[in-house]
Amino acid sequence: KPEEEAFASESPDANLELEYIHGYRTIDTRNNLRYNKEGDIVYHAASVGIVLNQGLNTQKHFFEHMTEIVCLAMHPNMIYAATGDVSAVPKICIWDTVTMECLARITGLLNQGISHICFSPDGNYLAASAADEYHCIVIYDWEKCTTCLLYTSPSPRDLSTSRMPSSACKKKKKKK
Repeated sequence: KPEEEAFASESPDANLELEYIHGYRTIDTRNNLRYNKEGDIVYHAASVGIVLNQGLNTQKHFFEHMTEIVCLAMHPNMIYAATGDVSAVPKICIWDTVTMECLARITGLLNQGISHICFSPDGNYLAASAADEYHCIVIYDWEKCTTCLLYTSPSPRDLSTSRMPSSACKKKKKKK
């Protein structure tokens, strides 16, 4: 029995590395499968961003989220992706779908998860709506991680952020 106890207390000499994820979240998410500039499929399952090369049947994985990812948007350059998760203090990550590098992490202002996200046509701004009762919307200058606009709906309703004007955060000139 002392031999069994010694064996049970030792850690195995092994490392595990995720190779492939089978599955895709569809029950409560929409518009969450895109192509990047290289023709690879970008999507998410659980808390992982996935880039699938169909020709080679290989995947690359993005692991910055700690809770389930529920929305995805592609930057106009078709290289960067933004993903938002669901938690009391949700996180938005902007990442490179070729290198898998995290370019920006945004938290705060929105509660109960991120339900929708989209980039402006010029790619400078990112709009995100919360999964809270009033579907609050924030527009970020994502490269600076600063807030340009915060909007709270006067009544609970589902909002979509599939389009956003390029001028969403630009200051308007005063008329003389």
